[in-house]
Amino acid sequence: MYIINARIHTMIKKNDNFLVINPGFIRIKNKKIIEIGHMSNLNINNNNNYKIINAQNQEVYPGFIDSHTHLGLYNNGENYDFNDANEINFKICPHLRVLDGINFFDISFTEALKSGITTVIISPGSASIIGGQLAAIKTFGRSLQEIVINSNIGIKFSLGENPRKNSNSFVTRMGIIAKIREILYKSKNYIKNNNTQNFSLKYESFIPLFENKIPAYFHVHNTTDILAAINLSHEFNIKLNLIHATEINKLHIFSKNNNNFLSNLNIIIGPIITDRSKYELKNFDINHVKLLKNLKINFGISTDHPELPSQYLTLGAHVLNSLGISSDDLIAAITINNAKICGIDKFVGSLEINKHADILIFDKNPVRQFIYPKVVIINGEVIK
Repeated sequence: MYIINARIHTMIKKNDNFLVINPGFIRIKNKKIIEIGHMSNLNINNNNNYKIINAQNQEVYPGFIDSHTHLGLYNNGENYDFNDANEINFKICPHLRVLDGINFFDISFTEALKSGITTVIISPGSASIIGGQLAAIKTFGRSLQEIVINSNIGIKFSLGENPRKNSNSFVTRMGIIAKIREILYKSKNYIKNNNTQNFSLKYESFIPLFENKIPAYFHVHNTTDILAAINLSHEFNIKLNLIHATEINKLHIFSKNNNNFLSNLNIIIGPIITDRSKYELKNFDINHVKLLKNLKINFGISTDHPELPSQYLTLGAHVLNSLGISSDDLIAAITINNAKICGIDKFVGSLEINKHADILIFDKNPVRQFIYPKVVIINGEVIK
């Protein structure tokens, strides 16, 4: 299959700008991009009866990525008591896999797909101190092999209000962080002693974390919890992704004497459109996103579905665009930035040879104006 006569936003950084090929073409084979370039270099031998999509100078982007959701764990029409996001009877659950609880037939996957979301990160909830393993999932596929990009991209940790109010054991931040520290030290000791005779699936689950193959995803809102997550990552030498980081703006004072303090962070912000529904959100202000850009912090945008339904990911980006953040930076925040933060940029996030053929065609820029794509392609198959 070929896409021709397209304005291709590759989301590949070149000389501080994102490479745009106009007019360009993309060749797809075996679910991957095998060729991409300028129309002047196109040579089609249509004796093979290739399917050709003439984009007619429309805008072509990589499939969008929602980097923090609970899709398929909170199902439409079911109340909180029936959710599969939180194993509230156990507070330390690094061995739980969201893949075992996802309802792939929930209508939210179809709604996300139609809006241009081709990949979602599905996370355990934040009621447990350690909630389980996150997964990277396509929003469409004809088999688990097609749907699952990676069944374990990191381990979910939670600080602040949510684990405190759902715990009968811990009433302070000190208690929660002490419990995290205890389980991490016990796990390191278990791994060091190669304790196979007393096998523990919980401790085994931390091996890729300590080997820096996956990061810890910390649900945090206020400054105390953000600093605690950063300190724990330094103490145990583990990779860190912050989720929400609502009050990150207050920590810019630390960057004045330490330029690397904030610039080395990966932050998943969102939902952009929400209310101040609890104490930790009292200082929520979407203008703080400008600070992330100014401090050159690597950030991605998420919906935290169902807090904001996943199909409104680009609506959140559109709101930020109205505040003066460039559309290129915002498209990056829902494509290549999210892919890099979540460790799946080898497969998705940009339009490059050998990456998955997850491609969107719009008639206009989808961040400057909230619109749905005309064409959605996942794994080289036209779905919409």
